[in-house]
Amino acid sequence: MVNYSMRKQLNCDRKIFDKQNIDYSQFIRSRKSLTIANSPFTIKTTFMFLKLKHQKLDVYNFSQAFVLECYKLSKHLPDTEKFGMVSQIRRAALSVHLNIAEGTSRKSELERKRFYEISRSSLVEIDAALDIAIGLEYLKNYDVSNLGEGMIRCFKILTGLILSQVKN
Repeated sequence: MVNYSMRKQLNCDRKIFDKQNIDYSQFIRSRKSLTIANSPFTIKTTFMFLKLKHQKLDVYNFSQAFVLECYKLSKHLPDTEKFGMVSQIRRAALSVHLNIAEGTSRKSELERKRFYEISRSSLVEIDAALDIAIGLEYLKNYDVSNLGEGMIRCFKILTGLILSQVKN
């Protein structure tokens, strides 16, 4: 079943494809689910306008799956946390993913390192928020093991990327 927002996105996609003389129906048929190797996550690939270096990084794909898992988890938090913990977890999760993308595009190794550090710090922020959520028993009926595995995986890869940059 296609809801309103999906229909709106499809119509927007069609307009873009029509302008570029691309067969939209062929593109839609080519969309597939992507299972990331050695990961509990499955994500649906989407059309990217730019083909850039960050999309080839494993940590970019892992962080995308991690963001999606954070959004799923946030739906299980109480409504009273909508403008508090839910918002903070979602923004921090998105920050992980977006800082990886932006950092990879930087020419300077020092700048890249800084963006990777910000991304890794956002992971720490999510971990701290989850400690509070678990302490308040908000997640007693939610299995956080997949989220934890994704967080650890992203943290390790980001640490490696940070250490591989300029030692300043």
